[in-house]
Amino acid sequence: MRVEELIREALMDCRPYLACWKEVEEVVERLLNEVSDVRDFVERLEKLAMKESNVLLKTDLRILASEVRSKLRGKPSI
Repeated sequence: MRVEELIREALMDCRPYLACWKEVEEVVERLLNEVSDVRDFVERLEKLAMKESNVLLKTDLRILASEVRSKLRGKPSI
């Protein structure tokens, strides 16, 4: 599974739990253009979450990071 596919699948899986869906989607689009692998994506996503002042968006970014990490377990190196 490619990097983008794994991340988009994780985004769709956690979408029902996200309060700031559109904002998270915008962050994902931006990061997908900047990263080369899934681990880099998760690292940058977590850094953005730490800096975020909007508590709902911060929580949503953490939910997505967790979902991506869980999908990464057991997958071949991406």
